[in-house]
Amino acid sequence: MSGDWAVVELHSLATAKNGLRFDNRYGWVCRFSDEKIVAVRAYLDSALVTRLFEENPIPEAEKTPGAAA
Repeated sequence: MSGDWAVVELHSLATAKNGLRFDNRYGWVCRFSDEKIVAVRAYLDSALVTRLFEENPIPEAEKTPGAAA
């Protein structure tokens, strides 16, 4: 890769509301232009993300901007 690219590794350690451990690892491939990120390709455990949202749904009131809680 040229000097316009960077590879970033991230690791999150978290627990969902239902107690599910959400420890995920990420890999980002970033492209820069004028010292700003202009493109990102992210790699992660998408099966774990799916499980997180299936087991911890977001209430409708929280999905709609301005909705009453």
